[in-house]
Amino acid sequence: MAFKGVLLEGVEVILIVTVLAARPGGLAPALVGGAAAVVLVIGLGLLLHRPLRRLPESELKYVVGLVLTTFGTFFCAEGLGVDWPLGDAGLLVVLAVWLVISQAMVRALSAAPPRARSRRVVA
Repeated sequence: MAFKGVLLEGVEVILIVTVLAARPGGLAPALVGGAAAVVLVIGLGLLLHRPLRRLPESELKYVVGLVLTTFGTFFCAEGLGVDWPLGDAGLLVVLAVWLVISQAMVRALSAAPPRARSRRVVA
């Protein structure tokens, strides 16, 4: 699963660099940007590998989910024509909203009584 995710992200980066390189004079900046991104990601991976291994997996997934949902919401709204009053700083507002909503849902779901398990076997 992790391999497929990394492969998909790699294909996405290749497509972005290719699209940026397709415009006139865009090849050099696209290649430099792509190379800088590779160096930065490898460097951050080496630097943050050990500290991130100490985090509980569920909390790491929660943070990643919040970040992805925030970016998805922000850019989807921009694509639909929303003009964010704070510009890109609106990302922080969207993140705060999703954090409050998700924490409220976590509290509501953890307070709810567990449902009785069904004894039926689904074939």
